Amino acid sequence: MTLSQKAKLVKIYSICILCLTALVVGIFFWFYAIEKYACNLYHYNVQFVPGDTTAENNIINQSMRALLEMYENHPNWKFTIEISGYGLQIMYERFPDVLALFRKLNVETQQLELVSSPYSDQLSVAYPSTDILKAINFSLSKAKELNLTPSKVLFLQESQWLEDSYILEEYYDYFVVNKEAFSYYYPEVEANRVYSYIGLSGKEIKVITGDYIPNFDLTGALIFTYLGDGEATNTDSYGNHFQLKEDEQATYEATLKQLENLGCILSTVEEAAEKSESRKLEKHINDFGNLPDAFWNMRDCLGAYRWMGDNSHPKVMPVEFYGERTICAENDGELLAGNYRTRNFILMVETLYQNTSSSLNSTEKLWCQGNLTEAWKHLILGEVSDSTGWSPYWIEINYTLTHASIATNYANNALTIIKNKLGITNFNVSVYHNTVNASDFEVINKVSVTESDAIHLPQVYGANNYSIELKNCSWYGFDFQDVRVTVNISGIYQFEIRFEGLGKWMGYSSALLVDAVHYVNRDDFAEDVILPGANGFYYSQALGLGMIKNCSQRHTAGFFNGDALIFPEIGFNQVFISNWSTSVVTHQFFVYQGTADNASRLANMINSYPIGII
Repeated sequence: MTLSQKAKLVKIYSICILCLTALVVGIFFWFYAIEKYACNLYHYNVQFVPGDTTAENNIINQSMRALLEMYENHPNWKFTIEISGYGLQIMYERFPDVLALFRKLNVETQQLELVSSPYSDQLSVAYPSTDILKAINFSLSKAKELNLTPSKVLFLQESQWLEDSYILEEYYDYFVVNKEAFSYYYPEVEANRVYSYIGLSGKEIKVITGDYIPNFDLTGALIFTYLGDGEATNTDSYGNHFQLKEDEQATYEATLKQLENLGCILSTVEEAAEKSESRKLEKHINDFGNLPDAFWNMRDCLGAYRWMGDNSHPKVMPVEFYGERTICAENDGELLAGNYRTRNFILMVETLYQNTSSSLNSTEKLWCQGNLTEAWKHLILGEVSDSTGWSPYWIEINYTLTHASIATNYANNALTIIKNKLGITNFNVSVYHNTVNASDFEVINKVSVTESDAIHLPQVYGANNYSIELKNCSWYGFDFQDVRVTVNISGIYQFEIRFEGLGKWMGYSSALLVDAVHYVNRDDFAEDVILPGANGFYYSQALGLGMIKNCSQRHTAGFFNGDALIFPEIGFNQVFISNWSTSVVTHQFFVYQGTADNASRLANMINSYPIGII
């Protein structure tokens, strides 16, 4: 097995082994708690290796089937499964008997708590809320269609944390997150606690902190005795496409019997959160300050950076899996930017449809609606986190490229119907203003300037060869500067783009609430603050300076260290894949001098709610 393959497996095996070891060591001490609610939350990710159909099938038909059969044999055991809407679709289409058992445990015996996560295991922190809200609704609709009962619990792929998640109160009461998403910044945050999270509007969601390594709390609180990949409990993992290992299944069942024999209540998350003594320890997560969008493994992965800029994990495609051996390196910034371009195109076509549907007949409306729905579903599949991050294979990268292309084709189908019906070739569409114009096009006016005219010039470190191009721009009443940084890369590369001298306060927006401006002061955090920048908005309060990343050009995470906003990249540029290798990368920023509210508006007009000609 290559080192790169081992890197892929360490996430599963290390977590599973540590969980079971800690379980045995801690179980004696936990025995003395008054109430012992043991929660087992299994994250079943059918897109663990996106594009590998054998893995998809085995995860459902072998791993999940065996787990469900085990719980069926223990009717007093309760448990939680988190699965995407796409995973439910696979069960329905390929394994109806597994779905029947799933439904029995969920609806009839009510042992199974279903966490209906978004439609795919998407990288939710990288895109504005439109995407995840579409994905959540697709999943909930699928669960309803299959006569399943989803819980009011949310858990996301890679245990992503979404700031401002209280806006999801319409869908969820509880949000399960690994404690490291918070304790990386605020060490006093504990595992196995229920925290209130309340927005300014009064909206609220309960945040439950878990840990991939069980933390046995002597108060007898809610405890996660398992919180991780469900397929890791009883398969060989990716070593052979997640085939069931019956000895591991038996070992895992014996572990749960030990818990039961010691008087533990094998509970659902919602039940434990409501009934356990941990409710007496409830705190407000707001008390810690702002908690930017984050991940389960902040320290090792540097939050979003592993998925948004860290391309340093080349992988050799194993012959035994896909019949060819290809060196494949990541290109996070371009892959995510490609998804962003696709989402923006779909949004513009959708806005066009909403503004012109009165001119269409019923058949044309149905065709447009159907094509736009399929466009969104394929885009959301392509937004899967595992096409970046943990050393993706080419099959995983190509999965995203393919689904983005399919999504574009579906959106084009709807666009063609509208253009043919109205007899108009081009439309100027503003998603931000919800307007469509067929004659008056607003175009960015650009004039090249020199570095001496820069509003705030970024610095580039570590690059052997780079260039910076500046242009003054006027657009929709905004005057700003277009800054393009082009870096030549070859072999192993590492560079940073830095906006320096920004002061201690940095403004930004969360993925869920791109219209709001939050601020962080580096002095309040234990580590540098990692900001994915779903809408590309960053703001220096000290300078009154907006720095807007063009997410459709190159979409990587930023770091704030109390003085500088840094966009690092590291990688290995030796990709022998047609149309994927590149010798240069280009980052584009729009620098604006003015208020935070105006800078935020400009960022959203460029990124979240695009304006353009289609």
